[in-house]
Amino acid sequence: DIIGVLTGVGRERELRKEGRTNKLNVISIDCDGFRIQCTLFGNYVDQLNAYLAAGEVENVVIAIQFAKVKLFRDNIYIQNCIDCTKVEYNRMLESMNSPSQGLSQLCESSKQTPEDEFLHTSTRTTIAGLKDCREKCNKHIMKVTFRYKVQLRVIDETDSTTFILFDREANSLLNKS
Repeated sequence: DIIGVLTGVGRERELRKEGRTNKLNVISIDCDGFRIQCTLFGNYVDQLNAYLAAGEVENVVIAIQFAKVKLFRDNIYIQNCIDCTKVEYNRMLESMNSPSQGLSQLCESSKQTPEDEFLHTSTRTTIAGLKDCREKCNKHIMKVTFRYKVQLRVIDETDSTTFILFDREANSLLNKS
């Protein structure tokens, strides 16, 4: 996840791959003095164009969640994942009179640990509620890689189940690689 000020918008191009054509555009984001480039594809280019066409383009704050980190020509870039990445734009409005309105600068002390973020932002339910859930994951398998997994048996007052944690999640919660 990244949040910063939109500092540049490239030229929209088309990418031809495997007989399909897809739009792409590269934007620059300044995040606390660090500049990073983000490649947007497909509908995300349309969203960018619609936002920029709607008005003022100065001091645009952009938040990107669930993006891929890529290494290209020895530089780190991020790019959207199809139907997964969330991109939000917000303009700092000059008409804001109240200090309680608008955007505020995040400081180091406001950062949450992964555990805190999980505990405070996840929808809470019981295990029985999870088993009754009929929603399906709409992610597509792109590439199969070997990973370590940890199985956790979890029990609450309604039922029990097994959760599987993969590399990154297990490392984050258990502090072991």
